[in-house]
Amino acid sequence: RHHHRAVWSGRKERSMNEVWAAGDLAVICGLTSASGRALNGREGVVGELPDNGSECVELQLPEGRLVSVRPVNLVHPANLSFETLVDVTWRPGDQARLVNLCSSEHTETLQRLNCALGNLQRREDDGEWLVSVQNSTCRVKVQNLRVCTRADDEKWGLCGGHPAKLAVGLFCTLCVLLLLEISLQRHVALRISDGHTFAVLALLATFGSLAWIVVTVLGCYQMHESLMDPDMTFPQISELGIGPKAAKMLYRVGFAAAAALLGAIVLLHQELALPHLPGGRTGQLGADFTWYGLAAAAGVALQGVFLLEPALSQQTVAHLIGALVFFYSVWCHMGVAQRLYLPADSLTQSGEEGTDWPLELVEAIEAAQASQLLEHPIVHLLIKFRHRVLMRSPLASFLLPLGVQFFERVSVPKNASAAGMQTPRMRSMMGLVQWLIVLNVALIFVSYGPELALAAGIPPKDDVEESL
Repeated sequence: RHHHRAVWSGRKERSMNEVWAAGDLAVICGLTSASGRALNGREGVVGELPDNGSECVELQLPEGRLVSVRPVNLVHPANLSFETLVDVTWRPGDQARLVNLCSSEHTETLQRLNCALGNLQRREDDGEWLVSVQNSTCRVKVQNLRVCTRADDEKWGLCGGHPAKLAVGLFCTLCVLLLLEISLQRHVALRISDGHTFAVLALLATFGSLAWIVVTVLGCYQMHESLMDPDMTFPQISELGIGPKAAKMLYRVGFAAAAALLGAIVLLHQELALPHLPGGRTGQLGADFTWYGLAAAAGVALQGVFLLEPALSQQTVAHLIGALVFFYSVWCHMGVAQRLYLPADSLTQSGEEGTDWPLELVEAIEAAQASQLLEHPIVHLLIKFRHRVLMRSPLASFLLPLGVQFFERVSVPKNASAAGMQTPRMRSMMGLVQWLIVLNVALIFVSYGPELALAAGIPPKDDVEESL
């Protein structure tokens, strides 16, 4: 690019034909106006050269559009430098990640910002970019930036290149939710239920929610490639919603669909499983189980609809609130589930003598022992796996990556030690922890699927007593 600047600066001594000829391929770069920035990076064919002393060259774009560009803003494709080739399509406002800033050749301020997400502001004359990151502005070299551009939006399209598959997934999800609603209404109002229908719908809802979560995370991970730090394997899940428009759409649609199915699972559990558990539908534990389950589903939807952003914006705050609601609700949900499914464990934890046992606890233990559902061998194995393995995983570690997301978006203290900042490996480890926790919670809810399918074939206790 600098070569062409020098050549054209001597245009009075040298004719235009010595620089460009009709039919040459040229790449537009360096335009700074609002309309011009949209043309940066576009390749076209040089048209007829003016002989009236005009300083502009006519360029024909692939779609046939003609634009007039000064030669100083044209580069031969073969002469593109690394910086021009990389950032020719970058525009102010593009989302970017700062990378490879851990070495001592960079200032402590830049080292503290390594792996952080921000937004491009403008390109400086020396080739560096001014980047807004963590409520501050810094100058960063091109090689230390990973940027999501309009080209990435065009590459992935509206739905990541698979609009038909996404439409089919949404249609199937809506059908399952509609059939569940109709079946639950018939069951509640008329006490009419088809055990086989409920069993199929329960399995579709549970494994459908898991499928949405897996597809959403993996799809957004693939589309996050333009912002991926080369030294980081597992970005935090919330960051996967930052990137191309297709990734944002998939993140919103995928987690909203998963949340809807999770909520349906909880309501289905209220009608099919709670009647076989201590306290039944009207017990306080059953009510708490349903409440916290629905709250967890609402948290998933909230953090999915409101995406994380590089700055501490209102949308970012709403996203983090949704994540906190999800975590808190899941934590309370597991505690209630433990007392609901395994009331005898409360005796082991309290260490009380038999004469001091509360009457409610004794009744809960007797009800659990008499439950046909809990005594079913498959359900018995599911409960052991869910409560002895899945629910004892260290879910508290979920707060670590969540806290990092918040504090990264507030101002970094100037006296903070650069050595204490995140390395790509450390951030990747925290991301892996978050991935495992989300998978752990998803498996907890999926484990209710086979249980609900079996519960659909067992008549509720009160219906059995009425028939007798």
